[in-house]
Amino acid sequence: MASTLYIQMPPKSVADTTVGWQDHAFPFCLASADKRPMQHGRQNLNDLKELARSANQTILLVASSDVSFFDIEVPPMPIQKLRAALPNLLEEQLLVDPSELLFVCGNPVNSRCTVAVVGRIWTEALLAAAQVLDARKLSAYPLALSLPQDPDTASVAIEHVLGAEDQIMLSVKLSSQSCAGLTLSLGRSESANVGTALSSIGLFCRGRNLKLFVENSMLLPTQKAVEANSLDVNIIQVEVLDWSHKIAADLPPLLNLFSLLVQENQASFDWPKWRWTVALTACIGLVSVFGLNFEWFRLKSEASALNGSLLATYKNLFPQENSLRDPLLQLQQKIEQSKRMAGQSTEEDFLVMSGQLAQAWQTAHPQGIQLANLEYKDRSLIAKPKNVGEVQVDNLRSALREYSLKLEVKDGNYKIWRDDGSGK
Repeated sequence: MASTLYIQMPPKSVADTTVGWQDHAFPFCLASADKRPMQHGRQNLNDLKELARSANQTILLVASSDVSFFDIEVPPMPIQKLRAALPNLLEEQLLVDPSELLFVCGNPVNSRCTVAVVGRIWTEALLAAAQVLDARKLSAYPLALSLPQDPDTASVAIEHVLGAEDQIMLSVKLSSQSCAGLTLSLGRSESANVGTALSSIGLFCRGRNLKLFVENSMLLPTQKAVEANSLDVNIIQVEVLDWSHKIAADLPPLLNLFSLLVQENQASFDWPKWRWTVALTACIGLVSVFGLNFEWFRLKSEASALNGSLLATYKNLFPQENSLRDPLLQLQQKIEQSKRMAGQSTEEDFLVMSGQLAQAWQTAHPQGIQLANLEYKDRSLIAKPKNVGEVQVDNLRSALREYSLKLEVKDGNYKIWRDDGSGK
C-alpha cells in the first residue's frame, strides 16, 4: 500500500545550539495515500530507516521560520531560465549573499510568482542527515505548507519547539503556495506564552479570518485569549494540533526545498529510477548474445566437420595430390577429368554447352537470329551474332539460366560459361 513518512525537523536556531542534533528523536508520522495517520511517535533517524525504506516517499517538514516566501513580479520566460534569474530578481530584498541561499519557485500566474528562499548550508545539513534513512524518494517542505486551509482563511499552528521547551514555533499558511513562520523564546507561563504568540500572529495575517491549531496544553489559554477579543485577527476556530492537521494539504512539487541540491548532486543518468529497466535490458542483451554465439559455434562446428569430410574423401580418392586449395572444386574437376578419360561428356564440354546454347537461343529469339561466329575457349563459349542490335539480352540470359549457364556481353561478343555456384 502506498504510504508517506513525514518527519518534523527542528528549527535551525535550535540545531545550531544543540550538539549532535541529528541523533535526537524527531516527531514522525507514517500516513496512507489518503493522508490517514497509521503510525506516529518520536524516534531518531537511524530507527526510522526501516519505515523510510518501506514508504513510497519521505518528506521532511522544515520549520517555517527557516524559509522565507516572496511574491514577486516576473518577466515572461521559461521556468528553467526563471529559476536561474531568481537571485538577481530578489537581490535587493535579501540580507545575505544570494550564493548562500537556495531559491525554488512555483509556476508564474498573471506575471507573478511565489519564491521560497532557504539557507543553503542548513538545507545541505538536513539532506546529509536524512541520507541515513535510505529513502526511496526524499523531499523537504515548510511545515506550514502542509496545514489545512479553507478559502479566504489563514491557518496557524502553534507548538513548543522540540528540545527547547522555552520556545514556541508559529507556522502560518497564507495560501496554497505561501507561508511564514516565527520562533519565539518565551517564559514558563503558558498563558503568557500563548498571549505573546497570538499577538505575533498579527504580523502576518492582520484583519484576516484565522483557523488556529494549538498543542493540547495551550488549548485552554488560547480559548480564553480568543474570548477576551483583544487580538488583531479574527479567529474563527481553535482545534488541538495533531498529525492529521500537519499533513492535510497536498504539497506542490515545485517548492521542494531539496530539488536544487538533488539536481546538483545527481549523476547525468538517474540509475535508481531506471535500474530495473536497465537490468532487464542487459539480461535480454546477454541472452541474445549468448544465443547468437551458440548458433555461430554450432554452424562453425558443422562447417568444420563438413570440410573435414570433404578433405578425407578427396584424400581417399586422390592420395597423390599434395596441394589442396578448394577441395570441392578440385573434386569436381577430377570427376570431369575422369569422365573425359572414359569418353563421357561433361557439363563443360563444347558439344553439351553449344547444344544448350542453341536451345536457349531459340527460346529467346523465335524469329531466328543467326550467329556469325562461335568459339570454345577456356571452358567458355564466345558467340558473336550477325546483328547485335536485335539480340534480346535479358531474354537470352533468362533462358541460359535454366541450363545453369551465365552470360556476359562485351564489345559485341557474348561469353557463355557454366555457373558453378561460386558467384563468379
